[in-house]
Amino acid sequence: LTDLIEICTNLFGGKEGIERNKHSILLGISKVPEDLDTFHLKEYLLDENSPTIKILAEQLFLYDPLDQSKNADFLSRDALIDKIKKLSPIQNTEEIFKTVLTHSDESKLLEISNKMREIVKKNFLGTNYGKVLTLIKSFERLTLINHPSVQNHLDECKSNILVCIQLKINEFKVHCLSKRFKEAKKVKSELVIIRKWFEKYFANEMDAKEIESFYEVAVKNFEDHLRNEDEMKKRLDKVTNEMLRQERLKKEHFQRMAEIELEPFVFGAGDWKNFFEISQMDSLPLPQNILEVLNRSCPYWPQKKVRETHLLVLIPSSVNGLTLNLNNFIEITKHPKKGTNMANISSNHDDNITGNLSPAGTSSPYWLLMTKYLIPGSRDQYFDVQKSFLKDGYGAPDFLEAVLAIYLHFVKTGTRLFSDSPLTYTRCKCLAHQSTSFTKVGGFDPDNLYVWFDYVINLTFISRVGK
Repeated sequence: LTDLIEICTNLFGGKEGIERNKHSILLGISKVPEDLDTFHLKEYLLDENSPTIKILAEQLFLYDPLDQSKNADFLSRDALIDKIKKLSPIQNTEEIFKTVLTHSDESKLLEISNKMREIVKKNFLGTNYGKVLTLIKSFERLTLINHPSVQNHLDECKSNILVCIQLKINEFKVHCLSKRFKEAKKVKSELVIIRKWFEKYFANEMDAKEIESFYEVAVKNFEDHLRNEDEMKKRLDKVTNEMLRQERLKKEHFQRMAEIELEPFVFGAGDWKNFFEISQMDSLPLPQNILEVLNRSCPYWPQKKVRETHLLVLIPSSVNGLTLNLNNFIEITKHPKKGTNMANISSNHDDNITGNLSPAGTSSPYWLLMTKYLIPGSRDQYFDVQKSFLKDGYGAPDFLEAVLAIYLHFVKTGTRLFSDSPLTYTRCKCLAHQSTSFTKVGGFDPDNLYVWFDYVINLTFISRVGK
């Protein structure tokens, strides 16, 4: 019933669409117990807590495709045809019916789009333009579905190709400006080939006359320089300004991703390598909707945005070939790069530090979004009371997550969250072998961040984390 409701609702553009067209709809059921009649079946459906089902129940009929049922409530084939003919015609079908994509469809489209991004880059660099064009045409066939998500993914695919083209144009211009005319001519020939392949999509971005003109101007400027150095300098200034303009446009194109990496509360793959001796680690791109998430109003401090009240930390599954657990992280902190803020990680239980009580680590990397401060009203409350402050999508961190978020923020900014002034901890969720105890992380003083292991329940504070 749930699938039926969802499909029907999407198909008619909402419950209101079903209500308006209920006299144009029949709901047929072909397999029911022989002793069940239409009246009792309607009663059963009307008990469902769904306005859509209640509307459809009024249009219910029973029918055996083989016309062999002995149940008198089953319609015959002729009776069914007659019932269909009496239905009111649906008006404005183009405005009513919508193309429906399930969550699985959306996920598959995203997967295809991500794979195509890598395929486009690889084949473009390998000058396999035919394969790139085939990919676009294959994706264009999906636009028959007439759904915004399909068009969005197609546009993203084209955008990735355009970036590759712009990089090739920039390479050509750099050669010209550097007086490497042999290399510039070679790249110019490649651009002619690229334009033939993709003229349908990017003719304006690949103006052949503009490219040829840029080359001729560069050559002429160089020749003029040989005849008159002063005149050449003026011309080079003009060309340089054009280069700077192109470079500025390129930087603006990638501004959206760069501004996220530069946020002080974000600790990403680049930060791991900037602050520690990291030879290898697995990573993960930022979620596509991360800017939308970070700019939302904070659920705990509504007057602020999420980016002002949370930490965003990349949690890799392995670093330098070792699974990331508390023990291995402590080893990593022993090898900081020069100038890195440092502190000890201490515990009142030896097993915490040896890793025997540490979470087992994650099998794949993920991004952790954690509040910087205690949830308002949760200090000095019992755990059951603290849980009442929980918002959708939030839960307690395990103590490895808490240690990483708090410690890495200190490494990058020098700010000690959950500090000793006032003495503050975040409660962490219990592990399977900690059913009668809990762990808290905090009390961050100038020398130590503490992982505290207690055998008392409901006596500490809570900070919520979203993964």
